[in-house]
This record gives sequence, C-alpha cells and structure tokens, in this order.
Amino acid sequence: MYEDNPMALVMQKWQERYFGSNSYGRPTIGTIENIQNFNQEMLFQHKADLYTKDNLIIVIAGKIQDKQTIQDQISSLFTSLPEKKRIEIPVFPDNHLPAEKSSFFDKKTEQNHLIITAPGFDGHSDMRYAANTLATILGGNMSSRLFQNIREKQGLCYYIKASHYSSQNHGEFVIRAGIDKDRFEF
Repeated sequence: MYEDNPMALVMQKWQERYFGSNSYGRPTIGTIENIQNFNQEMLFQHKADLYTKDNLIIVIAGKIQDKQTIQDQISSLFTSLPEKKRIEIPVFPDNHLPAEKSSFFDKKTEQNHLIITAPGFDGHSDMRYAANTLATILGGNMSSRLFQNIREKQGLCYYIKASHYSSQNHGEFVIRAGIDKDRFEF
C-alpha cells in the first residue's frame, strides 16, 4: 500500500484527516482488512452497482459513414446493462473542515512532507477552471511561481506543487511540499 511511499502516505493521511469517515477519506484501494476479505461476489456486485447505462459514456471518433448502424450495434451490445445506478454519490457536508486545523503523523523519513489545504470548487462549478489555472501558475510545473521561488531561489524544499481537485460535490485546493527535516522542525 502507501506505507513505502511517504509522499503518497501523507496524502492518504491528509484525506483521512480532511474528509473524516466520509468515503472520500478512505483509501481508494481499501483498507488491509477490506482487501483481505474481498471476494468474487463483492466484485460482481460492484460491477452491477456501477456499470449501468446512465453511468456509461461511449465515444467514437473518425470518419463515420453509417451512424445508425453503429448506434444499433452499441445498443445491442449493451442491452443487458441495468438502466440506473444502484448506489448514490456520497453527500459531502458543507461544514466538513476538521475542527483541529493541524495534525502530525510521525514516520522516519528523509524529509518532512507538508500539505496545506483550502476548500475549492466542485466539478459543476465554472470556478473550477480558474482554480485549476491558479494551481498551475502557482505550482503546476517546474516553471511555476512556488517552484521557482521556494525551491530554486530559496532552496527551502525538495519539491513543491499546487493542485485543485474537483469531485461531484466538493473541491479542494492543495499545496504540498517536501521539506528538509533538519532545517524545519514540526
């Protein structure tokens, strides 16, 4: 899992802290206990829950001569899929921010990893485009402002990046950095 990759581990710990017991706060791959208890029946149920006609997008590109024939073929191939999703998207409360504004996770690594988070925009908001652009300008690549100033000019970190994540009903703006543990104490 993530224990061997400190940068990924700190992101997982951040998700647990930021989202709490909401499904967004749990590991994508699942907990060790879940993986050990996973069986074939659960896999088939997952497929039945998510692989539905309303949850499927088919894209065909190129010079298409006979659109109706293609539509008929697609319809016949996917007739066995259920019409509607059987599960609901988890509700994400507006007041989801943790009461405690900072938390620490102790692990012996070569560097400390820092994550700073603020609420962002969900996947339906037009503001997500501006937030993604801001994240790219601030820390999206090696010519970004954070990378050039914090890492290159001041030498304060090993890596620094900014991202904006949008989901169905929430978003967050995240800045992450890998910091020399001998220069900064937490």
